[in-house]
Amino acid sequence: MILVYIFYDDKIIIEVQENRPRLSPFIRTKSRLTNLSAKLIKEYDRTVLSFLELSGQENPPFEIHEKFFCKELISIIQNSEFTFTKEGKHSSLKKNTRLSDLKKSLPVINCIVEPHHIEIRIKNIYKNGVKASIFTNIHESIKLIPINYDFIVPLNEKAKLCYVSEVEKELLLKELEKYFPTNTHLKENLLFIPYDALKKIAFNEKIHVKYYDNKEKKSKSISFASDSLFRIRIFPNNVMKDSDIQLYSSLLNSYLEGKRYIEWNDSVILFGNEDVISQFDEKTISYSLDRENINASCNIFFKKLWGLTQQIEKDNISQLLKNSNFCGELKVYQIEGIHWLLNLYHNKIDGGLLADEMGLGKTVQLIAFLSILSPQKTLIIAPATIINNWAEEIRKFNPKFYKSLSLEPTDIKKITILSYETVRNKIDELSNHKFDISVLDESQKIKNVNTKLFYSINKIARNFTIIMTGTPIENGLSDFWSMFITINSGLQVIFDSKIKPMLKDKSSYKKAVEFTGKIFYPLIIQRRKKDVLSLPERNNHTILIEFTKAERMAYNQIIEIFKSAISTGLSGRIQHIALEALLRLRQYCSLHEMLPSSLLANCPNLKESKIDSIIKLTQEIINRGEKVVIFSQFLPTLDRLQYELISKKYYLVRLDGATQKKERAKIINEFQSNNTCSIFLISLKAGGTGINLTKAVNSILVEPWWNPAVEEQAFARIHRIGQSHTVNTYRLFYSNTIETDIAELINHKSNISKTMNNTLSSIDSNSIHIDLAKKIFNEL
Repeated sequence: MILVYIFYDDKIIIEVQENRPRLSPFIRTKSRLTNLSAKLIKEYDRTVLSFLELSGQENPPFEIHEKFFCKELISIIQNSEFTFTKEGKHSSLKKNTRLSDLKKSLPVINCIVEPHHIEIRIKNIYKNGVKASIFTNIHESIKLIPINYDFIVPLNEKAKLCYVSEVEKELLLKELEKYFPTNTHLKENLLFIPYDALKKIAFNEKIHVKYYDNKEKKSKSISFASDSLFRIRIFPNNVMKDSDIQLYSSLLNSYLEGKRYIEWNDSVILFGNEDVISQFDEKTISYSLDRENINASCNIFFKKLWGLTQQIEKDNISQLLKNSNFCGELKVYQIEGIHWLLNLYHNKIDGGLLADEMGLGKTVQLIAFLSILSPQKTLIIAPATIINNWAEEIRKFNPKFYKSLSLEPTDIKKITILSYETVRNKIDELSNHKFDISVLDESQKIKNVNTKLFYSINKIARNFTIIMTGTPIENGLSDFWSMFITINSGLQVIFDSKIKPMLKDKSSYKKAVEFTGKIFYPLIIQRRKKDVLSLPERNNHTILIEFTKAERMAYNQIIEIFKSAISTGLSGRIQHIALEALLRLRQYCSLHEMLPSSLLANCPNLKESKIDSIIKLTQEIINRGEKVVIFSQFLPTLDRLQYELISKKYYLVRLDGATQKKERAKIINEFQSNNTCSIFLISLKAGGTGINLTKAVNSILVEPWWNPAVEEQAFARIHRIGQSHTVNTYRLFYSNTIETDIAELINHKSNISKTMNNTLSSIDSNSIHIDLAKKIFNEL
């Protein structure tokens, strides 16, 4: 949309129209004008709109009266091609050609006012903090001014214009910098503020914190849960005041629902991650739970778990499969997996985790399980990249199910398969259904409980939830708990009160793993290929590549540039600079030309030693008459490899995030069936899971990844059921660089003692990032 500026009488009338090369009907419909600023395509129009909003105007036609005309305003409007004049009420519009003359006659604004304080206006409250916008407040106006607004401010009360002092504004921003970095999203004026920082800010007189209620269209005061809030008041005969019961119950309800606030007496009370459970004593919790029955589902969950009995004999599974519509042969360990699922289901347990290693046929076990039960409605949620693979597997192993299969959220059938993105976007429609069984494939997607996706999945009503992943823990033990919280949301309180505090202390981490294992052991089944299959041998090769002298000099130059930035940067921004530096170094080690020229000044025509090594290795593989799959995290690297290999007349296929769903199966089939197609280029994110490439016996990983489980998923594309030849995997690192540092740190952290037959071994990738930054940039 664009703004149309009409100079009429002693004012400017401003209308809104579609972005077209000529005048179009003006838009007045409120629904179409929602979020107008985001719909305006011109920056100068957005600036004018912000000016209008500060003057108190909400909907077109907007008006700017002559008393607010100034050189600055006309200069902005001059950028528009849609400026017109109008002589009379009913006269036609004419192009305004006299803006320059008008501007010459107008004054320059030299009034500068000082902001009195900053107001943080909270918009959304999450588990670990809040999202908020920042405003300045000036004595001369009742209006709040967005912190990122740098144009003139209309003072309606005094009928004049002014600027807000940038110097004073910067001083106020430095007050905020004491608590958290503000620069990251300051342009959009939407920041995430952790609770710890928010609590400290509350004591600063120059910073006011409010909660803006969108429904009621008003601000509410903010307070923080204090020790006194949680002190139970018991009256004679062990009776609690009803108001206290209501308050405590609201707190616990919000806590268990994943909220970190309650609205109470026209204000908002915020509480941190551990405040509620740690500060309530047992008597308070007992009263609240007894009255509200908050944790009943969690209690029932554990009672069922502890009373788990064998409902179906394993020997009966084969007969049950024969009586179903399942078509296929199963291995012994797969029948054991089906037996395990059936017993959980018939014990009315809420769900379980099928965590077999990649390549052991989790999908076929699930299809066999569904074939035996034949539930009325099953929802399978999977990454978009493997939706078609799921449909094809169902067609292969249960053609009858395939006839009752839907891939659309608006057409729920016996089997419905949707992507995680679709579930997140269509949760309103899906929440109207109740499913007998829900399957979460590649469930590491839901490891973050603070996302809309996690919230959406928890809104779906279902009786039984099956979590499927070969990597139940990618970054830490919290990943594992997040998955089980989707099975029963009441488990959140146990994680927050018992497990989470233990994860902060390295010495207690092993105890947390053991405790978790004892709780959930009956709900997990995990088998490894080496234990249940006779797969062909897999040879793992690590190839160290040496930089040329010029490449090494450029690498060191990048480090020095970021060291300098870290040493001169604001303390709140150092970590962001360091993390960007890690990314740039990793990019350089993948493909030098990926970096901006500013980081490679005086380093022209660098040799790409790794690219040359990969091309040479690929040629050797093809000369042996074998196929190869090449994984990279960076699309420019795949682009360069594709160019080099095609120029050498090799026939290849490629799969990345831009590949359409319907094309994926064709591309995979081409590689699997065409003997002349010897090379498959794949982005690690798009093709690291859910596809079968057993025609290849070689896999090359261009860069190391923070988590070995992700690398293992990639290699499992070729080393899996159906592979009959020895497999070779190649990991290429530049010697004495960030790549070897990553490998060293991961190996060190992988030595955590493993329990529960390795089911819960884990790596904390966040700490890896920080440790690596400290190693490279010693100023941290």
